[in-house]
Amino acid sequence: MEVGRNVYSNRGGVDVVCGDIHCMMEPKFFPVLEMCIQNGIRLGYSRAFKHNEHPEEETIFMEIEKAIENEIYEWFNFKE
Repeated sequence: MEVGRNVYSNRGGVDVVCGDIHCMMEPKFFPVLEMCIQNGIRLGYSRAFKHNEHPEEETIFMEIEKAIENEIYEWFNFKE
C-alpha cells in the first residue's frame, strides 16, 4: 500500500525506498510508550486540579488514568 512518494506501509514499520537503497524503519516502542505515560500523568494531574483546588485522591487517579489512555490511543493503533 503506497503512503507517499517512495514510502510504503508495512505491518512492522515503514519500508523506505531511496533510489537503489532499501531500508526498514521501525519506531522505538518503549520511548514512545514512556512519553505517553509521562505526558498522561502531567495532563491528568493538571486536569484533576482544573476546577477544584482540593480534588479527592480518587479523582486525581481517574484523571491521570484517562489522560494516559488518551495519549496511548493518540500514538498507537490497535487492531480489533
